[in-house]
Amino acid sequence: MVSAPHNRVELICYPIGDRLPGPADGWALSTIYVEEVKQVPGSAPVLSDAAGRQLTALLPPEAANVLPPTGRWRIEAELVGPATVRVTADPSHLEVLPGPVDDV
Repeated sequence: MVSAPHNRVELICYPIGDRLPGPADGWALSTIYVEEVKQVPGSAPVLSDAAGRQLTALLPPEAANVLPPTGRWRIEAELVGPATVRVTADPSHLEVLPGPVDDV
């Protein structure tokens, strides 16, 4: 049996608009603007053209608790539908980044 490669990417992004309730208790939906895309080793090449685009992010409870509703994020996510990613629940792949103003 051959297993399909994962569809995971690392994104540098920021949420735009309000965070909405997700499909299950504790989950959230957020529209994100993607600044940068990096392929995760061993994953299929997906979303290589996502920089500069908006995607819908499904946030499991663990991610929704770690990532603030504003600011910049570095996240690992999996493509689960057209323009839709599910953010990992693994906190080692969730990072809040300084904003452009903090970089000065």
